[in-house]
Amino acid sequence: MPVLLVESENSELTKLCDDPPELVAADFYGVTVPQAQRVRVELGFDHNLGNLNLRLHGAEVGADPIAADGLDNPETIEFPLLGDVRDEASYFIEVGIWRGRRGGALPVVRRGG
Repeated sequence: MPVLLVESENSELTKLCDDPPELVAADFYGVTVPQAQRVRVELGFDHNLGNLNLRLHGAEVGADPIAADGLDNPETIEFPLLGDVRDEASYFIEVGIWRGRRGGALPVVRRGG
């Protein structure tokens, strides 16, 4: 079973949609990251059951999302780069469902203050 891990000090994570699995090809989560903090998103899953891809969207990221869509396990995104101090910002985490896996809620583990 896939597990989404989100780490960021003093952040808040929210599932953004609860549409039926047959209607969506991705799960979306929102996270607000305080000033000068980083967010680390990690997605672990069994590749034998299908492929999941991870993307981070947000104004601070720019027009193109940061993507972890290879065959690594876990797939991981960290933002911003070390030493890059940013203001508080909201991000959208997209977990794309590809090649065989359809729907169902992902277990989410949140670490941080």
